[in-house]
Amino acid sequence: MTLSQVLLGAFTLTLTNIGPDGASETVVGVVRSGRSGSPEVASGIGLFIETSPLRIGSPRDVPVGQCLRGIQAMSAEAETHGHLGLRAIQSLVLGSENRRLFDALFVHENFPTQLEAVAFTDDLKLAAIRQFDGPNHPLELYVQHG
Repeated sequence: MTLSQVLLGAFTLTLTNIGPDGASETVVGVVRSGRSGSPEVASGIGLFIETSPLRIGSPRDVPVGQCLRGIQAMSAEAETHGHLGLRAIQSLVLGSENRRLFDALFVHENFPTQLEAVAFTDDLKLAAIRQFDGPNHPLELYVQHG
């Protein structure tokens, strides 16, 4: 069980428990590294990310540990479809419907963000780290270390 899966579990359990009675399911867009697809990507340089939908049901009478193990299993299953792009997934799931695929978005970044931690050699260092992003979903949880 990874820290990311525990945080995702806490987020989705909260979402399913604050919803109307009986609404025990949510679809969360989970941002992943995107490096699990092909050997070409694994050896590439750059930021490869993907966002995959994860439909999570959380019956209110199921123990938290059991829910977390279920999320862990669903996350592993979702990675087997990591080669599909988000547009392909939207087309397969929604067809021509014009609605959101996710109820919320979950992002867990676990890479160094302090410049001192990103000195590769004496000759190769990062000069700046900037992020430009805006919300596109009704609810987003963004977790970053540091």
